[in-house]
Amino acid sequence: KIDEKNVSYKLVGVNPNVLPVVLLNTFTPDTYDARWLSTSNYHYNGGGPNSSRGTLKGVSLTLEYEAGATTLKSITAYRKLDVHNDLDPDGSPINILDQYQTVRQNQFSQEFQALGKAFDNRLQWVLGAYYFHEKVADNIDYALLTSLFGTSQSFSQDNHVKNSSLAFYG
Repeated sequence: KIDEKNVSYKLVGVNPNVLPVVLLNTFTPDTYDARWLSTSNYHYNGGGPNSSRGTLKGVSLTLEYEAGATTLKSITAYRKLDVHNDLDPDGSPINILDQYQTVRQNQFSQEFQALGKAFDNRLQWVLGAYYFHEKVADNIDYALLTSLFGTSQSFSQDNHVKNSSLAFYG
C-alpha cells in the first residue's frame, strides 16, 4: 500500500517569459516569479496537491516436476497496480498547473521450461516458452491557469496501452 502526503519537490528556476506565466502575470494580481524558488531541499511553496496513494498487489507460483532426466517447470505471475498521484509542479501557491493522475495496470506472465542434462552431464540444456500480457490505463487531468481561465483551459491526457509478448528459447 502506498500513501505519501506532501511528496517533496524542489523548484529550482522560474522562466517568466513563457506564455502561461506572461498571461498570468499580466492579467491577474498573482505574480509567478523567483520568490517561489525552494530555499532548501526541504522547503516547497506549492499550494496544490502533492500526494501519491494506491496499492500494488502481486502473486507468483513456481511448480517443478521431475520426469526422469528432465525437469518440467512452470512459473506464473500476476500483478495489479492502482495508483493516484496528485502534483503541483509549478511549486507556488499560484495555480499555473496542477496534475491529477490515475494509473491502473494489470499484468500476467507465464513461463514453461524443460531442463535437463545429457552426455554424462557435459551438456545442460533448457527449452522454454514465455508469455507476457499487460494492460495499462494512465489518465492525467491537468488544471491550467485556473486563476486566469477557471477550469475552461483544463485538459486531459488518456493513455491506454496493451502489451503482449511471446518467446520461445532453447
